Amino acid sequence: MRNFRFWLPTIIGALITPLLLLFAGISTGGGHGGYGAAFVLYPLPLLILVLSAVAAPTDALIAKPVETLSLGVIIGLAIIQFPLYGFVLSYARLKITWWLTLVAGIIYLHLFGLAVRLVIAGIMWALAG
Repeated sequence: MRNFRFWLPTIIGALITPLLLLFAGISTGGGHGGYGAAFVLYPLPLLILVLSAVAAPTDALIAKPVETLSLGVIIGLAIIQFPLYGFVLSYARLKITWWLTLVAGIIYLHLFGLAVRLVIAGIMWALAG
């Protein structure tokens, strides 16, 4: 864990996080666009957002603190998602266990799906222009 190569995926994840957050924000169009790119980039935080909107309390006194807390959790998860991906992938290479291999496989599947989505979006954008 003292090796620079161990921390390289985490550093890359931390460096691309602001760009991906900006891309997800731009793709939503300030609430007037589509949420497809945001759902592909951040599936867990947006699933929590949808579930918190569905199960929102109706009492106004309770609703605002719950909304603020859920937005904080969602933004926090979105910020740490890709650096955490890098750490888990590096740790899975260091300590080979079945559950780390499974989690790394899920992460690789998400990153592959993200790459496919971006390639398809690029092709569609090129055909539209």
